[in-house]
Amino acid sequence: MAASAVRDGAWTRCDVTGWPDNQTADGLAAWTWSAADTLTLVVVNLSAHDADGVVHIGHTPAAGGTWVLTDLLDGTTYERSGDDLAAGGMYVSRPPWGTHVLRAEPMSAVATADSQDQEDAHDVDG
Repeated sequence: MAASAVRDGAWTRCDVTGWPDNQTADGLAAWTWSAADTLTLVVVNLSAHDADGVVHIGHTPAAGGTWVLTDLLDGTTYERSGDDLAAGGMYVSRPPWGTHVLRAEPMSAVATADSQDQEDAHDVDG
């Protein structure tokens, strides 16, 4: 079942840019996987030193909203502007050999899922 979750959809390489005085972004590689309403961002630092840069995702449906990114490796969540996911680019920093696997969802979808989880918990407790 997990294999089908990344079998259907499209993988796309993302550009990662740095700054004239900080070229550590050259060590970062990034891809998105998207299918229907699902967006997953993978960022890997392929170097032996800290690296940071701006990942250009180009997910235009994200524009205008707030998105929650959940790292599937450690459960950390981040809130980001949909405009950054759509066009501006998203800042990322990773330690040597560090990886992010981020599931991105609109804030409204996360709030709806949280409300449903609370209702389900109440039904079980009640």
